[in-house]
Amino acid sequence: MNTESSLKATDQPVGVYIGWDWADKKHDVCLRLPGQKSGDHKIIDNTPEAVHGFLKDIHTQFPRQQIVLAIESSRSALLPIFEQYASWLTLYSINPATAAKYREVFHPSKVKTDALDCSLLADIVIAHPDKLFIHIPQDAQTLEIETMAEDRRKLVDRRTAIANELKSRLKSYFPQALDFISDATTHPFAAAFLLKWACLDTLQKSKPQDIRRFYRANRRQLTEKLEALLVQLPTFQSPSQKTCRIEPAVFFVQILSKELDCLHTAISAYDERIAVRVSEHPTLPLIESLPGAGATLQARLVAVLGRPDALQASGNSPYRNADDLAILTGIAPVVRRSGKSSVTLCRKAFSHFSHQTFMEFSKQSIVFGQWANAYHQFKESQGWKYWRIVRALAYKWIRILVAVLKSGIAYDEALYVKQLREKNCPYMNAFGCKTATS
Repeated sequence: MNTESSLKATDQPVGVYIGWDWADKKHDVCLRLPGQKSGDHKIIDNTPEAVHGFLKDIHTQFPRQQIVLAIESSRSALLPIFEQYASWLTLYSINPATAAKYREVFHPSKVKTDALDCSLLADIVIAHPDKLFIHIPQDAQTLEIETMAEDRRKLVDRRTAIANELKSRLKSYFPQALDFISDATTHPFAAAFLLKWACLDTLQKSKPQDIRRFYRANRRQLTEKLEALLVQLPTFQSPSQKTCRIEPAVFFVQILSKELDCLHTAISAYDERIAVRVSEHPTLPLIESLPGAGATLQARLVAVLGRPDALQASGNSPYRNADDLAILTGIAPVVRRSGKSSVTLCRKAFSHFSHQTFMEFSKQSIVFGQWANAYHQFKESQGWKYWRIVRALAYKWIRILVAVLKSGIAYDEALYVKQLREKNCPYMNAFGCKTATS
């Protein structure tokens, strides 16, 4: 990675280096002046007031100078505080594995104390600033979209977990319900159905016309499968007839159904709010025509890519080029070479939200995009496995999208396909004539 491109431009000299070791009750900090071989150790209470007060005092001691602070990257709870002082605070986010390996170099006995850790963090940033990432936060508009998109994803994951648990419980006492809801426990209709009929006995006591009316009220089609189920309904039997098994299961399923109902409402609310924020973002017009990117993926791509002006000459972006973004998202592989051997491995340290965003978009582009579909078929014919193709395609998309943001020209699938044909692209020659499934 070109680390020079990620440095924050400033003419101010460094006033002090700070190594910051975070803990649950207190923070250990090491303050070292430029040129000093050892520093002063301080302990700060883990409260917003104490942290804000410490930073303001340091700024008062070193006016018109940069304060360089190093902290382990997993300590994200403090980032909102540090970001408020970005005009004079240069923040380095150190990988915890880097800090641990650095400590073992000088302390092979594996001794570990908070005071030692904060001193070594200051040591790392003084000795190797050119090899480290400076933490550059997204702009406020992008940061809000990113936070909401990540929170929405967590709600979706929670909904999936509850839906799977619901399905497992239904199989033990009311498996016929899965046929009535088409096995789609994540759909809002499933929660509505189970809140009304949580066991076979209550369903069998209902009239067929009432069940049909319920389906129509929930905008579900009256299919031949449903009619067949209604005919068979009187003959259905529960796996167990014991009340001691059925009643607890009914109670549990209704609790899960209520939770699912709340999650459906919450996710819809997030979708509405995110849609409004994304519609105001300057990146959206540049990526609206991406194949396979619906509203949810567009929001996530906007959150990861940021503003187009942040990548231009006067901008301040967490990444400066496609290679930077490929590393930050974990799409770029790691190559290990020793002698004549060479091994390519998946990257471990990266933003999982960003990684998942590009991998999911890459998958969708294979289905809906012409050149991506051709690329997939071409690599598949060469023996590549599916996930290797998806990752390679995600890397291509990163290069394309960074170029789109830098140029400010919206992505045009037809124009890009035309350019590939003009360049005599091998996968377009082999498979590009086939239309993508849509």
